[in-house]
Amino acid sequence: MEIRNIKDSELKDALNLVWDVFLKFEAPDYTEEGINEFKNSINNPDFIGKMELFGAYEKDELIGVIATREKHHLSLLFVREDYHRKGIGKSLYEYICKLNPDGYFTVNSSPYAKGFYEKLGFTCESLEQIINGIRFYPMKNENINIDRLRHEIPTLERKDDAIEYIKEFLEYGSDINGFGSLDKYLDNYEEWLEKLETYRNIEPNEQRVPGDTYFLVRENDNRIVGMINIRHCLNDNLRLIGGHIGYSIRPTERQKGYNKINLYLGLLRCQELGIKEVLMDCDKDNPASARTMIALGGKLIKEWYEPNIYKTILQDYAIDVDDSIKTYAKTYNPRIWK
Repeated sequence: MEIRNIKDSELKDALNLVWDVFLKFEAPDYTEEGINEFKNSINNPDFIGKMELFGAYEKDELIGVIATREKHHLSLLFVREDYHRKGIGKSLYEYICKLNPDGYFTVNSSPYAKGFYEKLGFTCESLEQIINGIRFYPMKNENINIDRLRHEIPTLERKDDAIEYIKEFLEYGSDINGFGSLDKYLDNYEEWLEKLETYRNIEPNEQRVPGDTYFLVRENDNRIVGMINIRHCLNDNLRLIGGHIGYSIRPTERQKGYNKINLYLGLLRCQELGIKEVLMDCDKDNPASARTMIALGGKLIKEWYEPNIYKTILQDYAIDVDDSIKTYAKTYNPRIWK
């Protein structure tokens, strides 16, 4: 089974699944007013447009749907009837838990689904409510399982893990960023460690600037899930292309919100270095990286065609370091493994 974002071209099928399952299992608890209200809501582009929808797919066939609003409010959790009691709903919920930066979820549960949510750890915030014929229980789970992560200076003990990390990118044919040229030292990891130490203390010039390279490590299994390179200052070349930070998340660990934590930890290091404004860039056709920067307060300052090295359209972003940390500390500090 694969769980992923629902594409625009798949939205109609997803909403048809929601409607069919609602009619069979939840509509019997509603008045005609409530049924019509639900139907009108899922057919309202403004209502659906405020959500991020995910689907569970079995051999490319949609079998379940879940949606989030403002990252921490659940909605539209429906599973096809022939896949009930097979753990699909729980798997969908566990998937979005990994994307949640806030550490809690709220949901307005129908009477039919109330027991399911209680098994997931949700508790009622009030008695049953009825609005426009829609019956629901406001519920909240403040104890969702969230992955905590930290930055770790590369060491010899991480040799096998580090090489495995790079090989995964090569296996998936994925671009690698923020890795300190580790891919060139797979046969001599020790030399790579020496290079990092040299570059950490180098005097800045037009060819090189000092910088730090870190592994992003997950607490629950001690696995390297990402990397980041943080440059202490910029020369003219890096002001044009590259900026202060390059980062990456391994292909099998993406879409879990890890790169936002990676960048937040990087901004904390930049604050220690006295950097007030971080400059970063990405290809225009890499919207995931752009969303990460924007999520931490990044502002698009320029979009331009780079004709010499990448020969593509680049987007330049700027992040106010102090403002970003102040704004997002409550969101990301609980995700740091200390």
